[in-house]
Amino acid sequence: MSTMRISPPLPLELDLLEEPSLFFAGRTLDRDPKVGLMAGPAGLDTPLHPSEIDIALIGTGTTIEAGLRWIQECTRGIPGNPKTPRQVRDFPGFAADSPFKSVLRPQQTLQGFITDVDVRSIIGEARYEDGFKKAVDLLTEKVTLTCESLPGARVVFCAIPHQIVEYCLEAGSYLRQSGSRHPFFSRLLELEEQHGQARLFPRPRDMRQDENIVYRNLRRALKAKTMKLRRPLQLGLETSLFSTRSQHPATKAWNFCVAQYYKATGALPWKLDGMDPNTCFAGISFFQQITDDSFRMRTSLAQVFSGDGEAFVVRGHPFNWDQKKSPHLPREGAEALMRLIIKGYREFHSDQAPQRVVIHKTSRFYREEVEGFLAGLDGIRQYDLVSIQKIGTRLFREGGYPPLRRTYARCGSGHFLYTLGYIPELGTYPKGYVPEPFYLLDHHGDTPPRRLFKEVLALTKMNFNNVDFADGDPITTRFARRIGEILAYMKEGEEDKHYRYYM
Repeated sequence: MSTMRISPPLPLELDLLEEPSLFFAGRTLDRDPKVGLMAGPAGLDTPLHPSEIDIALIGTGTTIEAGLRWIQECTRGIPGNPKTPRQVRDFPGFAADSPFKSVLRPQQTLQGFITDVDVRSIIGEARYEDGFKKAVDLLTEKVTLTCESLPGARVVFCAIPHQIVEYCLEAGSYLRQSGSRHPFFSRLLELEEQHGQARLFPRPRDMRQDENIVYRNLRRALKAKTMKLRRPLQLGLETSLFSTRSQHPATKAWNFCVAQYYKATGALPWKLDGMDPNTCFAGISFFQQITDDSFRMRTSLAQVFSGDGEAFVVRGHPFNWDQKKSPHLPREGAEALMRLIIKGYREFHSDQAPQRVVIHKTSRFYREEVEGFLAGLDGIRQYDLVSIQKIGTRLFREGGYPPLRRTYARCGSGHFLYTLGYIPELGTYPKGYVPEPFYLLDHHGDTPPRRLFKEVLALTKMNFNNVDFADGDPITTRFARRIGEILAYMKEGEEDKHYRYYM
C-alpha cells in the first residue's frame, strides 16, 4: 500500500518596508503629500516655479461661470472634513500668500465660447459616430483658436457641458451593444474589447465602464488632436469637478491645483527622497494605431522617470504581433527602445547617461526581449528588468482592515508586496475593495527583490494627477498604459516627449 507524501508548507516571512518619504520646498520631508505641501512645493526652489498660471477657459456660458467659481473657491482655501481630518485635509488655497506661492489667473475669449447651437449640433446627431467626431472637432477648434488668442495661457481648461457628456455616455452604451460600420469606431470597439489598449493592470470592473467608451475616447482623442499646440489640457465636467456629490471639495481642490502647478511649467510638486538621481526607471507598454492601416501591428512605448523626478515619453517602433501570445518586443525592437530611452535620458540630463536602468513590465520577459534590452544598454553596467503582476494571492489578518500598505512577504522563492492596504498615517484603508499584492513575476539583473519592491513602493507616490497618500500602481506602468491610449490617436512624429501633456 502506497503512502501519500504531503509536502510541508512553505515558510512565510513577513516584514514592513519603510514608507518612502517625499521632499518639498526647503527640502522639508514628509510621507504624506498634503502635509508636505504645507511647506511649499519642491518646484518653489527652482527656476520652473510659476508665480502666475494663466489658465484659459473653454465652455458654455454656464460651464465657464462654474469654472470661474471653482478657481475662485480654490484661491480662498477649502475646509476639509473635521470628522476625518487626516483623510480629508483642509486645502490651504492656491494664492501668492499660500504655501503654493502662485496664483491661477483665469482668462477667456470669445473664440473659446461654446454656444447652444454648437451643443445642439452634436447631441442632435442621430449617428453617434458623427456626434463623437463633431465633439472632437468642435473642442479641438475651440482649443486651437483660444491658444492663438491667448498665447500666454499655460493650461487650457475645457469645461465640458453635461449635455455632451451624457450624449457620449448614451453613445457608448449604444455602440457597445450594436457595434459600428464606421472603420474608425470598429477599430475603437475592438481595442476596448481587448481591455482598452491591452490593460496591464486589470481593475475591478466599473458598472459604467462599458458605457463610458466614447467619453473616455473623447478625452484621449482631444489630447491627441491638440498635442501640437503644446498646451496641457485640463478637462472639467459638470457631472464631476463642479458637482458637490462626486468628491469632497477640499480633495478636489488638492488634486486640481497640484495638477495645474505641474502642467503649467513642469515644476515638481514633490520629489522622492533617497532615490538615486542617476537611475532611469521606464514602464513599458504597447498600443495599436487606429488612425492608419497598421492597426494589426503594435507599437511600443516607454514612460520614463529619473530618480530626481524628471519624466518623459518615448515612442518605440511598430512591430508585427502574434495575437496568440501576449504582446512582447522582438529583439531588435527591444534594443531600439532601450537606446531611445537612454537617448531621451541624456537629453533631459545634460548629455549624461544613467548609471542604472530599470525596466518595469507586467508580463514575463521573452528571451529575445532580454537579449534586445541588454544589447541596447550601450555599456551601462547596472540594470534590472522587472516584471510585477497581481496573480490573485491575498493575505488576510485579524480585524476589520486588510494588511498594511508596504507589507513585504516572502514565501519560498516567491516575493509579494502590498502597495495598498491599511495606512497608519491615515488611520484607515481608503479604498472600497480588498487589496491584492504584487508578485515578482520575473527579474533579470543585479538588485535584490526587497530593494526592487522598495523602489516600486516609492514610485506609487509620484502621480501628480492626485494628491492621495499613494496609488496602488507604480507611476512607471500606470501611465505607460494611459499614454498608449492617447498615442493610439496620433501619427508618428505628432507626439511630445513631455509627460505633462498626457496627464
